[in-house]
Amino acid sequence: IRPDQCQSAAILQLQHIADSLAIKHENSLDQSGKNDDKLTMETPPENNAFWGDKFFFFQSKKALNKTISLQSQPTHQIKGLYIWGEVGRGKTWLMDQFYHSLTLSRIERIHFHEFMLQIHQRLQDLPNQPDPLELIGKNMANKLDLICLDEFHVMDIADAVILHGLLKSLFKNGVTIVTTSNRHPDDLYKHGSHRERFIPAIELIKSNMQVFHLDTEKDYRRQGKRRKDLFFIPHNDAVEKKLQQLFETHSAGEITSSQSIKVYGRKIPVKNAAETVIWFDFNTLCRGMRASSDYLIIAQQYKTILLSEIPVLHEGEEGPARRFLNLIDAFYDQHVHLILSSYVEIEEMYQGDLLPFEFKRALSRLYEMQSDSWWEA
Repeated sequence: IRPDQCQSAAILQLQHIADSLAIKHENSLDQSGKNDDKLTMETPPENNAFWGDKFFFFQSKKALNKTISLQSQPTHQIKGLYIWGEVGRGKTWLMDQFYHSLTLSRIERIHFHEFMLQIHQRLQDLPNQPDPLELIGKNMANKLDLICLDEFHVMDIADAVILHGLLKSLFKNGVTIVTTSNRHPDDLYKHGSHRERFIPAIELIKSNMQVFHLDTEKDYRRQGKRRKDLFFIPHNDAVEKKLQQLFETHSAGEITSSQSIKVYGRKIPVKNAAETVIWFDFNTLCRGMRASSDYLIIAQQYKTILLSEIPVLHEGEEGPARRFLNLIDAFYDQHVHLILSSYVEIEEMYQGDLLPFEFKRALSRLYEMQSDSWWEA
């Protein structure tokens, strides 16, 4: 861990939210007559509460009242935090440190892709509800005080339309959101179809969340040394044989299938599969009608995934390019061990004009996924 002043400033913002949630929780215990001071944790270091063995510290209500005035106690809505910045600056790391430091039960940490998939499913379960997003938000607020959303970015009109009504209901019902993103809220869904329908969601974000720019200079994902046995170029017969050897090594010879797997009842061809290891080619996963939910299911089921024959993606191939981005996001969030082969270097995979920003994020993640620390974790 290296000192980083910008990250330290973000921690102060997150600490304030942690303190406010602690007060909200203990106030609710007071009202129910169940306050037994259960939130007491170790006393923070005298000069800095953020750089001990843990980064965030709850104190008991009595301790908190010594430093937080009654006027500063949270009302129904605790303002959240929107952390944005360049790739690899530590946004997800900060949010995860914050989330894992909390001892409350009414909290959830989820990747934005998975979160939106759940919302779409809930909408399908409420076909005759006049205002389903209001009901979904209210039901979530009955169970959660805090949602930590990783990688908030909007890429299609369906999500853009849904988010305004959903965020409106969540904020109205007292849910606090902490999220990370590579874009300032004003730049979300930029140049997207019917973007004017998304503008109210942007205004909700800015009015209910503190917008914090994590403006550190380093891409920490590129600091580690890349392993040389995880990415092969150019793909050819020799590389195909090497991938076969790696598959057999990681699967310990326990090959259970070499034809297809089923995801949501649909068959997906595979080059090889074992209990925890699977091998696909690029066209199978990124040129067909694949959804983010498919990638998530695969990532949850297989610890090690081989993806071969990644081509150059030119202008006009945004469909496969977006699926590849979604695939990397899902695999990264589930901490998959990924082995790749391509016809070109990672930096040269995308040659289009519409998604350079998104590919910059994906490349940063691929660098981290090829490090020793990723495979040893």
